[in-house]
Amino acid sequence: MIIREIHIDNFGRFHDFHLTGLREGVNPVTGGNEFGKTTLLEFLRRLFWGFAVRKNSGRNPYPALEGSGLYGGRVEVTLASGEALTITRQGPGDGVLRLTRADGSEAGGEAELAALLNVSENFYTNVYAVTIDELNRLAFLSDEDIRARLYGAGIAMGELSLPRLGSDLDRRADELFLPRGRKHRLHALQQEYDNLAGELDAANRSLPDYEALQSRAAEQRKTLEERRSDQRDAAARLDRVERLIRALPVREKLRRLEEELAATPPLPPAPPGAEEELTRLRKEQEKSRTRLELLAAREESFQRQAGELGPAKDSPLLDAEPALAALEAKQEWMRRQNDELRRRRELDSALTGRCAELERQLTPFTGTPVPPPPGEPLLDRWRDPARRPLPAKESAPDFAAAGILAIGAATAVAAAVAVGFAAKAPAGWAVGAGMLLFVLFGAWLHRRNRNRRLDAAFETFLREAGLRPECPSGAVETVFTRLADLAGLRREQELHREEIRRIEEELKCFRRDYLQLPGAAGEPESGLLRLRHELEAEKVRRSRQTLLAEQRARLAPELEEARQAAKRSEEALTGFFARCGVAGEAEFRTMTGQRARRAALEQAASAEQKALTLLLGENPPAGEAAVDAETLNAEKEALAARSAALAEEISSLERSVGAAEQEAARLLAAADPAQLANRLEGCRNTMKENARDYLIWRECRRLLDRSIARYEREKQPEVIRRAAELFGNFTRGRYSRVHKSLATGELLMTDALTGLQKRVAELSRGTLEELMVAMRLALIEYSERESEPLPIVFDDICVNFDPERRNAVLAELERFAKNRQILFLAHPLPGEPEARKLP
Repeated sequence: MIIREIHIDNFGRFHDFHLTGLREGVNPVTGGNEFGKTTLLEFLRRLFWGFAVRKNSGRNPYPALEGSGLYGGRVEVTLASGEALTITRQGPGDGVLRLTRADGSEAGGEAELAALLNVSENFYTNVYAVTIDELNRLAFLSDEDIRARLYGAGIAMGELSLPRLGSDLDRRADELFLPRGRKHRLHALQQEYDNLAGELDAANRSLPDYEALQSRAAEQRKTLEERRSDQRDAAARLDRVERLIRALPVREKLRRLEEELAATPPLPPAPPGAEEELTRLRKEQEKSRTRLELLAAREESFQRQAGELGPAKDSPLLDAEPALAALEAKQEWMRRQNDELRRRRELDSALTGRCAELERQLTPFTGTPVPPPPGEPLLDRWRDPARRPLPAKESAPDFAAAGILAIGAATAVAAAVAVGFAAKAPAGWAVGAGMLLFVLFGAWLHRRNRNRRLDAAFETFLREAGLRPECPSGAVETVFTRLADLAGLRREQELHREEIRRIEEELKCFRRDYLQLPGAAGEPESGLLRLRHELEAEKVRRSRQTLLAEQRARLAPELEEARQAAKRSEEALTGFFARCGVAGEAEFRTMTGQRARRAALEQAASAEQKALTLLLGENPPAGEAAVDAETLNAEKEALAARSAALAEEISSLERSVGAAEQEAARLLAAADPAQLANRLEGCRNTMKENARDYLIWRECRRLLDRSIARYEREKQPEVIRRAAELFGNFTRGRYSRVHKSLATGELLMTDALTGLQKRVAELSRGTLEELMVAMRLALIEYSERESEPLPIVFDDICVNFDPERRNAVLAELERFAKNRQILFLAHPLPGEPEARKLP
């Protein structure tokens, strides 16, 4: 059951309140204190179970605080079957409950709602709809319904308590024997055995004489038998008189019945089985009429459908179905071709952009238009360092010329110094300086000629490669690479354009074939779908026309047969009335009533005669019928007095005989050695049986203790196992195991950190509340296996959880709420996503 909308007319602080948009899963509803979260929870509880609150129960009656109008409201729900239902409860007391379907029809009342909920009020209040104050109340576990679901699934022992069973075994064994006891059964039997042995010894020594008592008792018994015989005779005569008194009104009633029978004339007997035959003929007539009406309605329906379909006509589209099917088969191919064309055009656009970008980058080095990439000879020449042309400023230095220049300059300087020292005149220095200048001039002239040759060779290489003269040598390798890339892109672009032209031509052919179909218009994709729909509609229309013709052909003989059957049933009914000798059914019923009246009188007279026979017998004496009521009553009183006197005398004799026989029996029992020996043997056998029972009880107790220990290790009720799994998820594995102790009946939790077991009372408040949430979720899972899932309402249950466990509980609730609904009422927390808020 999923609540879709909540509408509260008047309940507590709510007046004309509406909560819509609820769905399957967790529905958070937030609001601060005094905003009505608990009021909303109580409204849902009491909508299901009634508004009335018992006096002195301590529960809030939630009177309407504002507004006017009917007390209560309604909820709109969707059941697991998909049926929409509105549950409304309004008015004083418990309120008037109405269940309404989506079409406005009534779906029932309290009994239907109880069957739909399939849980008790205490179970829903303690498990499905819980506030923070009710969460950790352990008293809810004592509810009979909850205990049956919680513990009943674990061990099949009904109402038997294993601790009570163990105590009972100990008690039974202790009743028989305790090593230091004095009042237990085996000790008492030992004492009785000793006493009987002493009595047997005394009885063997002395036996009293009791024959006088036996003789007196025999005389009194003879007198007693005589009085009892007189009492039986008086009782038999009294019973006969009472029967005669009871027979007086029976005789009178029998006389009146015989007079009435004599006044009723006899009628001719009806044909045997006439009533049953009339009923059968009426049923056959009604059946034939009903069948004729149904077949006539079917014939009329077939005629109307044939008129709606109209006459058959030729359709050119049916002749073109093979062509249409061929084009539909190629439709997916056409879509792929369109996608391929789109992709190719996008690639062509991208390649055009890349080519333009490369041309823009190469224009400063190659000019416009951009030349093709250089041939292999130029590339080989450039890639060979020994043959690569470079400008003078980037070429390797001329070490040979520099060496000659250095040697010449040194020689000139040495000659000038030698001449100067030899001539001791400036003329020598002048000659040396002149020689040095000559050497320097020769070196400069050689360098200039070399630079011109290198620059000319580099410019020639650039012209052959199609590059501008100002292109630096460092960019030549990059320019060659970009030219090769540009040429590759242009070749790839040309291939793509060729493929685009091919695809466009194929698509034109497909469209041309499509337009040749009858009724083709628009785009092929939508047009083919439209033509297929028209073709299928025409096929359906023709198949329906054929089917209707076949059905009408089959219906015609059935309709004629129904008409003949109706005619035969009418004729059979007329013949029946003629055989009975009546004009119609009314006269037949009148004669039947008269026959029944006479039969009833005869039956009543026979019953009274049987009653008279039971009272007086088959052949009563002739004189008894003439005795009047007064004489019989007087005789009855006399017989009653005689019977009372005899009963008193018999009672006195019985008491006297009984006292004599009791005294004789006591004397005989006290002096009978055989009886004492039998009692002694019986006491010995009883001691043996009790000793055997004592050993059996002690062994049963030992086996029970071993079974309890093994059960607690290996098996637990299904609800507790599921609750333990959820509790472990809530606590991040801190408490890995929850089980019920069969010895004490308590719930025990195993702490994974310490390995110790804790009772419920030893848990912190937050941990206890997490355990109670897990128990309730497990109970809900168990109870909803074969019943309608009900909405779950939790009010501020996570207030005492730390953030980590709170997130774990909320995540588990999200998983649990699949195929269920949880209304999660809580205070808004900072940083959490916005939820539905109360007004």
